[in-house]
Amino acid sequence: MKRIFTVFFAGALLALGTVTTDLKAQNTQEEKKDITELAAQQADNLGERLGLEDWQVFYVDSILQTNLKGMEDDIKKLSEMKITMTDIYLAVQDEWAEKTDAAFRKLFNEDQWKKYLSTGARKAMKDRERRAKERQKSDATLQEREKEGKL
Repeated sequence: MKRIFTVFFAGALLALGTVTTDLKAQNTQEEKKDITELAAQQADNLGERLGLEDWQVFYVDSILQTNLKGMEDDIKKLSEMKITMTDIYLAVQDEWAEKTDAAFRKLFNEDQWKKYLSTGARKAMKDRERRAKERQKSDATLQEREKEGKL
């Protein structure tokens, strides 16, 4: 299960500490601090790369903090439910990445958005679209099999 956390949080540049019963409260504070620091670093990096104004960097930081925490919570819930299917974790990660990109799209001007897409966001979006199409195709296949009585 730790491997699954590593795979998905590495994609979002998050690292989860080992949670023990005795240190659970301490680790929760450390994880929040990590998310806060990570969001601030990413906001600063985007601010420099995209030429964002100070107020935009503030909003990028807020968006990242909120969405990274939301993704972390969703992945923890899946882990607690003992879900081991990688596709489900990827779907959660994709959902939060879509929310982040949608918020950034509203925040950035055209030039900043083009620069953002050139930082690798365009490829990430295409990858998410491809995975979404694969999930839809898989769902359609399952529904078709159910109708035929093969499941």
